[in-house]
Amino acid sequence: MNEKFEEFILNFFRKLKCEIADNQIGYVITKIPKSFLDLIGKAEPLKISFTNQPEYELINSDSQITKAIEKYLDNAGKTTLLKIDFETNPEDEIKNFLNLNKCEIDNIEKKHKNNYFARFSFLSIFNYLNEREQTLNEIYVYNGKVVNGDLSGYKVIEGINTEAQTTNIKEFYEIAKEKLKSLLDNKTSEIGDFLSKELATETQRITDYYNIRLSELGGDLTKQIQKINELEVEMRTTESEKEKIELKSKIEKLRKGLIKIGDDDAKNRILKEKEFSVQNAKQKFSLNITNKLINTTIIYYPIYTFKLLLTSEEGTRRLVDVSFDPLTKEFNGLKCESCQKAIRDIQLCSSGHITCQKCIDRCGDCNKILCKKCLVKKCSVCAKTLCKDCFKICQKCGKYVCSNCLRNDCVTGEEICLNCLRACSKCHGLTQEKNFKISRNGSKICQKCIAEENRNTIIKKIFE
Repeated sequence: MNEKFEEFILNFFRKLKCEIADNQIGYVITKIPKSFLDLIGKAEPLKISFTNQPEYELINSDSQITKAIEKYLDNAGKTTLLKIDFETNPEDEIKNFLNLNKCEIDNIEKKHKNNYFARFSFLSIFNYLNEREQTLNEIYVYNGKVVNGDLSGYKVIEGINTEAQTTNIKEFYEIAKEKLKSLLDNKTSEIGDFLSKELATETQRITDYYNIRLSELGGDLTKQIQKINELEVEMRTTESEKEKIELKSKIEKLRKGLIKIGDDDAKNRILKEKEFSVQNAKQKFSLNITNKLINTTIIYYPIYTFKLLLTSEEGTRRLVDVSFDPLTKEFNGLKCESCQKAIRDIQLCSSGHITCQKCIDRCGDCNKILCKKCLVKKCSVCAKTLCKDCFKICQKCGKYVCSNCLRNDCVTGEEICLNCLRACSKCHGLTQEKNFKISRNGSKICQKCIAEENRNTIIKKIFE
């Protein structure tokens, strides 16, 4: 028995989720759907074999079970609805997923909506020469893409969701059809190569045959004419009337052959016969593929959405929306608000922003825990990061500074950064470079000290 035929039969029972035991003699099949048992009029266990074995039903292309399988598949083109029943607590899943640093979940509000994907079961039949091969393919389409699917690891129950029953799966079906073409490419190429070789052999045989016929039709014109001439000479030289009659008869036959040589109609008839034979061979060695959609299954399952109330140690509160897909085990919605990367280790900054550990820091002035989004400036003097409440602006250079690096100009009273100030050598006060003058002893001192020096000089002159 053809191995491909055997695999097709066994694969059919596998798709029905039957249990198949191979005992080296044949196969014992159990857990067969009642709908198929009713079709074949038998009870399980079903014992089958692909060779003649006592107490086993022989399976070949003409057997009752083979025809029942084909009939079952022909009538199986329907849409079914299944639900994946996840035995999991989504709240525990999200608590296990999140790593909370210096904050905790105060409250969880849970909602869910259904997500859908589809499974398409195709029966492909390859007809060529006297062969008929069949294959079964299941194609899963999820989120508009073909995925590797297998429901055997999940608890699946009959679906009752009315929304899923009205889901438009036309787009998914078109994607599945394109995938089916690629799945059949290797098989189609394998059979196509075999048929091409067979067709080439048959075409050559036809060509050789009709070339011989054309050769016979044309003959060797020179030899024919030479033979006629020889017979005419012989007829003129012979004296026997009987021989002359025989020779004349031969000459007439040869002359008729010459007429046949130039008969274009006969040649065209042979060429048309040849073309017909070639076309007939092409049809004989062609491959016919039939694809049947035998089942469409819509599978749905819940995707959970959580509204989490997070509270930090400093009392900052923040509501966060997170979704959990129990099929892919993926969480969505948690991103660091500074670097925008998906995170699971989260912390709240003092302003309530969700942040990762790489983007968290403290303000150099107030020491609050803040993220990069909040630490918007750096001190131009000491380079400490500053929040929006702590940075100052130097009234001279206009740069950002922290409060520790800002002083009052002792001459003008303006708030000036340390980079823009210098100390007076006399009073040690800080002021801008423009406020320094040369004293009597040649040193640079601030205007206040110059004024005091001038005042003392004037008073001294008054009392002299």
